[in-house]
Amino acid sequence: GKLKVLYFQNVFPKPYWPGTIEVFNLCKNNYHAYIFPSEKLMQQCNEGLVCPFAVDEDLYKPTEYEKDFAHNIVFVGNNIRGDEITNRYIYSVKDKGLLI
Repeated sequence: GKLKVLYFQNVFPKPYWPGTIEVFNLCKNNYHAYIFPSEKLMQQCNEGLVCPFAVDEDLYKPTEYEKDFAHNIVFVGNNIRGDEITNRYIYSVKDKGLLI
C-alpha cells in the first residue's frame, strides 16, 4: 500500500479537545510515519521527524511596511473551527484594539 504520513501541526487544547498528545495517540495507528512542527511536540509524542513551518518563497515575500496595517492586535485567519470558537477568540480581545 501507499505510505501514509501525518503532518501533525494543530493544537488541541483541553477542555475543548482531548489534548494534543491524546489526539495524536488516537490517530497515530492510521499512519506509517509522523512529522511535527517542533522538537518539543515530537519528543512528547516519542516518534517522528521535525519540520518547522515553512512557506513557498515564490508566493510569500517580504513586503513594504504599510502604516495602514500597523495595529496592536490583528486577526489573520479563517473560520475553520466554526463560529463559536472563532468568536471566543475575537470577543476576548475586542476591547483591546482588535482589527480584523
